[in-house]
Amino acid sequence: MRRTSRIILAALMAAILSLAVSACGGGGGGGGGGGGGQAEGGGAKAQQAIKRDSANAGKKVTVGSKNFPEQLVLGEIYSQSLE
Repeated sequence: MRRTSRIILAALMAAILSLAVSACGGGGGGGGGGGGGQAEGGGAKAQQAIKRDSANAGKKVTVGSKNFPEQLVLGEIYSQSLE
């Protein structure tokens, strides 16, 4: 009886392990890909910078954010990057 319960337990653990590994595995295409940018190798797409346009020199941009800490920080980062 004891040997049978160990075999069942081992089979159950193997099944759980295989499910966990398959859930973490790389699947088809539609998932959330990386954010791109220079961290992925700096290809031609990452090197295209926005050019300064003198026609927009007097324009103002308002950056808004939500009223909780993470969004305030992200709003400030975005605002500083636009300056």
